[in-house]
Amino acid sequence: AERVVRLCVLDEFAAITLVRPLEQIADWSGSGWGGVCYQLSADRKVLLVIGVFSGLVTPAQSSWHPRRGEAYAQRMVRRACRGVVGLIPARCYTDHSHFALDAVAPEADHTIIRWVADITMDGSVILNLSCRACHYADGLSRHDQEHREMMRYQAFAIRELTIDQLLDEGDDGHGPVPFSIPSQA
Repeated sequence: AERVVRLCVLDEFAAITLVRPLEQIADWSGSGWGGVCYQLSADRKVLLVIGVFSGLVTPAQSSWHPRRGEAYAQRMVRRACRGVVGLIPARCYTDHSHFALDAVAPEADHTIIRWVADITMDGSVILNLSCRACHYADGLSRHDQEHREMMRYQAFAIRELTIDQLLDEGDDGHGPVPFSIPSQA
């Protein structure tokens, strides 16, 4: 199951000429993968999010080595982003320094070599974030099946609300507010 949210419009000319390239951050965890594709605004002060992508992994995939999982996440986000914007090259950032090395290592796992070829086929490059965290992608990769089912339930529950319930300020303090920030956040 994958999730795709399109948020902004890509400036294709700036991306192709690398004046403001398309950039991607992806991450993998034991429960899923996630990532964000973005481009800087024309004034270079704001990140314009082109797409937010995430998906769950199978129990077999959750036992993968982190290098393989990171490669999988990069590949899945790259493919999802291509589905939105086409074959425009991107700078693919990873917080896993060994994966950036695997991208050019001849002794790497054959699957990883194929995935790297898939990621870089349009001119994209894989870059290391140099010990910085992938905060944009970390949260997306950590949602498990239980969280997804809770969000699906709440999406259906909104259909049953009246306008008075939607506009209620919620000052009664009884019970959970269904569309608020959860307590664990």
